Amino acid sequence: MGKKLIIETGSVEHSRLVAKAVASVLEPGSVVGLIGILGAGKTEFVRGMVSGLKGGESIRVHSPSFSIVEEYGTKPKLVHVDLYRISDPEELETTGLEDVVESRDSIAAIEWFDVARDFGLPPALVVEIGIGQHDDSRLMEFSSDDPKYEPVFRTLARITR
Repeated sequence: MGKKLIIETGSVEHSRLVAKAVASVLEPGSVVGLIGILGAGKTEFVRGMVSGLKGGESIRVHSPSFSIVEEYGTKPKLVHVDLYRISDPEELETTGLEDVVESRDSIAAIEWFDVARDFGLPPALVVEIGIGQHDDSRLMEFSSDDPKYEPVFRTLARITR
């Protein structure tokens, strides 16, 4: 039985703070799957994650839509994957996604995670991001069936009280 939690943020900065809190409790080997429409805030979430990891405060984060994979020199290393341009499962095999998600020394943040759902990925923390009540607010639904993400749910429950 999986866990699920929904949070509404009121601004881009608030969304980044939530992501920063999430990243601060993730262990190497974690996979964060990001789902949402274009412009929902997936890359902003990754920006927040990077800032929550050691050495990430001054790293500039951009969407790797063309390069597909971008590594950031945080501790642990964060690997940012953007599957927006992937149109069929055979293309996934050429991205190196399998190596990224099997790494035990980094955290993977995968945008357009729903593209890879049938790829046989390890259990992930899935974050579905939608537009909230106004332009800058976001609804974030966190879910996972893996108990290793329990610290994330405890942290989110604590910061949203």
